[in-house]
Amino acid sequence: MLHDMRVYKSREELSVMRRSAKVAIEAHEHAMRACRPGLNEADITAGLMHTFIRNHCEASYLPIVAGGANACVLHYITNDEELRD
Repeated sequence: MLHDMRVYKSREELSVMRRSAKVAIEAHEHAMRACRPGLNEADITAGLMHTFIRNHCEASYLPIVAGGANACVLHYITNDEELRD
């Protein structure tokens, strides 16, 4: 039964999944446009969260925004370092 619930989705579930994907795309595109040296990882995190909240959504997980050596840290969530070129 659980397998079928994972495989088969109702129209409503599909609609919610499509909307969720659109908001996630918007948030990631915003982050990519905003990302530049001198900003802080927290600035990008705030932009992601702003997009989710503005769209009446919750993040499924804490954003992982990591630059430089932090990008190599699995599940990095400190998100407080300056972004360098």
